[in-house]
Amino acid sequence: MIATPDRTPPPREFFDRPVLEAAPDLLGRIPVRSTSGRTA
Repeated sequence: MIATPDRTPPPREFFDRPVLEAAPDLLGRIPVRSTSGRTA
């Protein structure tokens, strides 16, 4: 069975750690940015 990806955004505290520690946890995620009510 193929697991569906987690679509919840990481909490702000997720990014309060060194980039080399956080980067592996971002693998497989799709980055999305929302600005002015639009999703990019």
